[in-house]
Amino acid sequence: MGLGSVAKIGAMESTRAAPSDSPSGPVGESGSEAAEARVAGPGSSDAAGPSGLRAPWSDVSWELLHGGRNDTKGCVWEGRLGERRLICKDLGSRALRPVAGLRRRWALRNEIRALRLLDSVPGVPRLLDDWPGGVIMEWVPGTPLAGHDRKGVAPEVLDRFAAIVAAVHAKDVVIGDLHWRNVLVGDRGEVHLVDFELAQDRRHGLGRWVGGYMSRRDLFSVARLRRRYGAPLSDEQQALLDKPPFWRSGYRRLKRGLRNLGRRVGVGD
Repeated sequence: MGLGSVAKIGAMESTRAAPSDSPSGPVGESGSEAAEARVAGPGSSDAAGPSGLRAPWSDVSWELLHGGRNDTKGCVWEGRLGERRLICKDLGSRALRPVAGLRRRWALRNEIRALRLLDSVPGVPRLLDDWPGGVIMEWVPGTPLAGHDRKGVAPEVLDRFAAIVAAVHAKDVVIGDLHWRNVLVGDRGEVHLVDFELAQDRRHGLGRWVGGYMSRRDLFSVARLRRRYGAPLSDEQQALLDKPPFWRSGYRRLKRGLRNLGRRVGVGD
């Protein structure tokens, strides 16, 4: 699970409204590897938490949600400041392998840039602070769409999801990594997107070259999730599914070829 892929991010009330009558919230994360102990705080000699914190975040009590599967991953922390629940993604709490560390810092910069550009977009976590080795954002409500039964997701939820993606694209941001683990659905049907580690600004840098491809990939992901959960498809969405992008068909061919090769050499069924 990558630093931004710890996408089980859950809840707090936000001042922004989601694109419907559903309440919106800040960013949250339900990590699958939550630590037992809560960090003691800044006054404790044995305090441990995100590195590089400044006030007021240094006064927050932090709990480790995800410490990284190995030394190529960063840490994800949950904290509280009064009634506020926060998420911190931190690269400085552990030593990273050199090459992996470069990738993680590139991904962190992508996420920070995207959250800055999307600050006014409902359904996107609000950026609170950032520094070269970490980021603090609001905690948002919900559980990943992946954990919901196919018949238990109302079409309106998928409509809200599509509306958030459209609002993100309207800000010239493309995500490139939309999947059902990065879409959070709250108890009242509110929707939030998390994990912007691959996101690019279409107007600058790498985004000028790959923005069109990433935008099509986002739209394909929207259509695919709508089909998976039985939501109505527009003609454009159906056309996308009828002729999937080259990366999708190429992946399927590769997977099928490897499976057939395995059968021929007697490895698996």
